[in-house]
Amino acid sequence: MAFAAVGLASGLAWANPNDAVTGLEALAERIGDVPTGSGVAVGQVETATSSGSYAPDENAGQFAGKTIIESSGPSGASSHATQVSKDLFGLARSIAPGIDKAYIYE
Repeated sequence: MAFAAVGLASGLAWANPNDAVTGLEALAERIGDVPTGSGVAVGQVETATSSGSYAPDENAGQFAGKTIIESSGPSGASSHATQVSKDLFGLARSIAPGIDKAYIYE
């Protein structure tokens, strides 16, 4: 299975407040269609909190329709992992909202 931060599907079909910061707007101006991450799985590594939690909050609305796999065993929600996941593959503010599967590791 291939892992990547950005996939191969095309189309800049979302409005993202981070686009100017990440350079996505400039990329869209240069190449037109921009990858969304559709069909690509990602891996995210997090340090566990003092309570042992290392995974994002799967109930956050930005992860609707996405599969989040706790690859290092069961985990509670980590606020840091949640924020990183929102930036990586969340529906509203990520650079790759089309990603639908994430493997989270401690």
